[in-house]
Amino acid sequence: SILTRLNGALCDAVTGRHDSQTLLSTLERANLFLASLDNERCWYRYHYLFADVLRRRLQQMQPAAVAHLHRQASLWFCAHDSPAEAIQHAFAAQDFALVTKLLADTAETFLKRGECLTLQGWLNRLPAKLVRNHARLCLFRASIAVVTHELETAQQWLEVAEQAAQGEVPALREALLAEAAAIGAGVALNRGNFPRVLELARYALNTLPSDQTRLRGEVMLHLGLALSWSGDPAGARRAYGEASQW
Repeated sequence: SILTRLNGALCDAVTGRHDSQTLLSTLERANLFLASLDNERCWYRYHYLFADVLRRRLQQMQPAAVAHLHRQASLWFCAHDSPAEAIQHAFAAQDFALVTKLLADTAETFLKRGECLTLQGWLNRLPAKLVRNHARLCLFRASIAVVTHELETAQQWLEVAEQAAQGEVPALREALLAEAAAIGAGVALNRGNFPRVLELARYALNTLPSDQTRLRGEVMLHLGLALSWSGDPAGARRAYGEASQW
């Protein structure tokens, strides 16, 4: 009943059963408040009012089990490439350590899709201290603030990220500081500080791993704009050409 959509494998993972698909088919044939969501009869959902009744009954009879059930659902969705549902169930379990791991692992995907507000909403729900102690989550907050043109907020999160990065091993610290520089180039560009853009962009491009496609593309674009507005059209064209490759 904690699931908004369910299939046999997911129900087995949540409940510990091994016959959920058979049971779902039986419930559907008996017309017991279950609706199929696809032609293959793989995914189902309960009637909304019936699901609400079941969730209330679960809360009354087994309140201690609710967090565990949501955690199991979260792990299943994570393993089956459904990060949004995994994160939602981790929040429902109030397992902030799991939420943090899921966001650190998948936030880049949401940023590439342009789902900044969704990501921002999740980050806002985490305890502030937890976010501030996690350099990469701070960097995600800074990236979102640049997109929403909250430059002071972006700069503040970059400073917090740089502080949090100091406690990491050297290789990871270097990567985090390179990401901070890449995001900082966007802040400097929006402030019209072109020399600072050039400084940060060149540092980031020399340090960022090649698999950081979003940030490398953004940095090249910012570099091109800064070169253009600084009177170097040839350099700007080269930067735009490289940006298009990312």
